Amino acid sequence: MDPGEDAYSCFQAETDDGMPFAAALGEHGVSRLFVGGLATDYCVRVTVLDALKEGFEVVVLEDASRAVDVKPGDGERAMAEMIAAGARRVHLSDLTA
Repeated sequence: MDPGEDAYSCFQAETDDGMPFAAALGEHGVSRLFVGGLATDYCVRVTVLDALKEGFEVVVLEDASRAVDVKPGDGERAMAEMIAAGARRVHLSDLTA
């Protein structure tokens, strides 16, 4: 939420009034997150793992995410780590069927 600060996870952010992101979501009754974006092996991975640590149910939108794959297979290894930690993976079509 600070354009002058880099972070891999949205859970490293605070609201304008200093509330941690996880607390702000909880205050609004959010319990499940759908996560997609760039890059599966960096920001998506860290955000998903942080969300799980905060107690959220997490669904990774596999076809709405792409890996950088600096080393071939980084994206699949990241996905496997997220699934092993408790995330669920879906395709967008699974949600609209």
